Amino acid sequence: MHIMPRGKIPLHLLLHLAVRNLLRSKKRSLITISSVFFAVLLALIAESINEGSHESLIDTTVKLSTGYIQIADTAYLRTPSLDLAIPWNREIHQQLLQLPFPAHYVPRIQNFMLAAGERKTSGALVQGIDPDAEDRFNGLRSKIIRGALFDTKGGAVLGRELADYLQLDVGDTIVLIGQGFQGSLASGKYHIAGIVKLNIKELNKITVFLPLNQARELLDMPSLVTHVLVEPLKSAHTQKLAHAIQAKFSTEGITALTWQQLLPELLQALAFDTISNRVLLGILYVVVGFGIFGTVLTMTLERTREFGILISIGMKRRALAYVLAIETFFLGLSGVLAGIIVGLPVLLYMKHHPIPLGGDLEAIADDFGIEPMLYFSTHPSIFAGQGLVILLICSFIALYPYRYVMKLNFLKAAKGE
Repeated sequence: MHIMPRGKIPLHLLLHLAVRNLLRSKKRSLITISSVFFAVLLALIAESINEGSHESLIDTTVKLSTGYIQIADTAYLRTPSLDLAIPWNREIHQQLLQLPFPAHYVPRIQNFMLAAGERKTSGALVQGIDPDAEDRFNGLRSKIIRGALFDTKGGAVLGRELADYLQLDVGDTIVLIGQGFQGSLASGKYHIAGIVKLNIKELNKITVFLPLNQARELLDMPSLVTHVLVEPLKSAHTQKLAHAIQAKFSTEGITALTWQQLLPELLQALAFDTISNRVLLGILYVVVGFGIFGTVLTMTLERTREFGILISIGMKRRALAYVLAIETFFLGLSGVLAGIIVGLPVLLYMKHHPIPLGGDLEAIADDFGIEPMLYFSTHPSIFAGQGLVILLICSFIALYPYRYVMKLNFLKAAKGE
């Protein structure tokens, strides 16, 4: 370490001293940087998996159920009924497309009915859909495992478990019986055009898809739908778009609710999972913090004689303490940057190549109605948040060498006592 004259030392010289000291003991510096690097990398992976699984669960759930926004009658959420259907035509669609926030609109008719095969019957959730709009929204065609998403004559598409229970397959006939619009009797016979495997297991047990025009004919509700799902092109616009739709159609008894309002149970489950992940990260931070502190403690104690000599020949305690604090901060910053630089391409690759779960984990995922895949996220907040936390830990640890030098008995230290 260079000896500085008495008086106030410029900041750039303090920085220069800190860098020279770190480069002088490369092995010691690399050990500290490595501990920070692995801490950041592990924290990034843990947080990425947590956020990725949440994003996947939200995306899967809203696209098969509520949408990011749901347009419906103001009373439909409390009493889902065909009698609370709303009008849907090209004119209304064009009015929605003129709103300032671009979005994709998916009309649906939804009703519970009795589905029957030759030997068995079961309750079914009959959904009338626009196949092209639905496919753009949730890739429904890619989930067809046999047959097709309707054919030239329409037909019905059944969830895999429902088809197995009713002992039906592509080409067979299914009969639907129930109550239509305004209490009318609804019954129809349809050939099965396809079998679908949805990401949510429970829906596979009850779902029957019909083309929107056939569902309208079955339920006697021309030009009506029970609700319209909305997917903003930018998820950040969800709340603003919901308010814009609400303002435009409020006088007609139509409301627009976000998925957070429609799925409070999902929000609570995600919040609980986030808290659990934060606890695990907290344990990791404690372990990492003590590891970094141990390295800094060793680094400080083995340089005690050096500190005593520097103070005895005229270097101010505060300047020396600043240099040590800067060294610790630089070590932490180097480890954080290295962790982010290595972690970013790894997480980018994993985001586009999620890990399939097998064995018992796949069965558990199916039981919870989620896709058996381990997804990763690369949201900027993950990198900023984890890097900032580790830097704060390093900054807190930097207080130790600062206080150590400020309280050091330089005479004993210079003698090596």
